[in-house]
Amino acid sequence: MDARDDTASEETQAPAKSRSSRALYDRRGLINATLVISGVLLAGFAIWKLSGVLLLILCAVMLAIVLDAAADAVAEPIGLPRWVGLSFAVTVIAAAVVAAIVFAGPTLADQLAGVLGQVEAGLDRLRSSVSGLDQLMPGGGDGGNGLEGMLPGPSGILSGATAALSSVLGTLGSVLVVVVVGIYLAAAPEDYANGLVRFAPRSQQDGVRRLVSSTGSVLRRWLIGKGISMLIVGVLSYLGLIVLGVPLALFLAVFAGLAAFVPFLGPVVGGIAMGLVALSESWQLTLWVLGLYLVVQTVESYLLTPIVQHRTVFLLPAVVLVAQLVMGTLFGLLGIALATPLTAIGMTVLNETYFRNRASGDAG
Repeated sequence: MDARDDTASEETQAPAKSRSSRALYDRRGLINATLVISGVLLAGFAIWKLSGVLLLILCAVMLAIVLDAAADAVAEPIGLPRWVGLSFAVTVIAAAVVAAIVFAGPTLADQLAGVLGQVEAGLDRLRSSVSGLDQLMPGGGDGGNGLEGMLPGPSGILSGATAALSSVLGTLGSVLVVVVVGIYLAAAPEDYANGLVRFAPRSQQDGVRRLVSSTGSVLRRWLIGKGISMLIVGVLSYLGLIVLGVPLALFLAVFAGLAAFVPFLGPVVGGIAMGLVALSESWQLTLWVLGLYLVVQTVESYLLTPIVQHRTVFLLPAVVLVAQLVMGTLFGLLGIALATPLTAIGMTVLNETYFRNRASGDAG
């Protein structure tokens, strides 16, 4: 009789224990989910508040990658210590920058002033050319709603350029920080990479180390390829502008080469600058300059860019444009400039984590 009672008591207590453990499990799951969501929100808020610093750190990392590649190129062929190669690379780059400022700086400054004047003259010519079409548009006689009213005024262009030039002085401190941090990172890249790996759980450290190495390798090849592409775009633009007799060719070519760092949007801005300067001379010269722009961009888009992407990571044009739009909206001009390398980093992370794990799971 007692055995039956004990058995019945245990049977009645079992569902109660099961419900209690299930409630405790649900409570713990709710707490864990709340903590995870709170952590994600706090991390997103911290990234948002520190976005400017993080973008500068990315600039420093990219500079360190360039210096590291230059140091290896100097030290490895002749067996020099790495610090000697890095010192030589930093000295040469600094000397080149100083020489460019001393010798080409005054010419570029004069040509910048000339470009502003030429752009103003080009806009005036464009406005006068389309002013006659205002009568064909609804409200064209209102003096501000036609084609002429749609074009920016020269004073707006000049004030925007003046504001851009004044902001350069405010960025000197950030540039100095990027240079110093970049040199320190290039001096001991393995130490900083190992320090980053130590933050990962021990079971994940090998994967994180592989991810850091792959990301650094992709950025290194992308930067080298993009630098060569920018140089070729600048040289071709300069030679073409000289042959066509376009004024202020040096500044326009330098601007076109630098703008090529930003895919899709940068070349468009460089082409607009060339077209406006040529427009101040004649419509015929403008058409020749546009033809030159198409030739240079064809070489860059169909020859140089595929080579760079073949050695780094393939980036879909729509993905890059969306990244530029988002980064530009959130972080301004610096965000647009860094959108492509950030996209390359994101694609590398996906390739080394999600796609690698998925491929290994399919194989298994």
